Amino acid sequence: MNYGVLPHGGKLVNLPSLEKQRSEYLKENLELKKVIINSKGFSDIIILAIGAFSPLEGFMSKKDYESVLNDMHLDSGVLWPIPVTLSVTLMKQII
Repeated sequence: MNYGVLPHGGKLVNLPSLEKQRSEYLKENLELKKVIINSKGFSDIIILAIGAFSPLEGFMSKKDYESVLNDMHLDSGVLWPIPVTLSVTLMKQII
């Protein structure tokens, strides 16, 4: 018998990348636009990565965001009262 507590939404999300994936992400990163995030955004990334926002697998889609605002549930029907979004500022290119 398992008496453990199930994660919210029934699924624990764990996002840390494996070392091989990490090096691939870093190579791809060189071609992406750079953004500035605040400390709350950085904290939310860590919380997502360790699964504390399970069942979320990333920042909310527009569908989930609007569902949370209107019904306090994710689009899937899971109770979720607060939107989880990322505010960013694009970095200006240095010439």
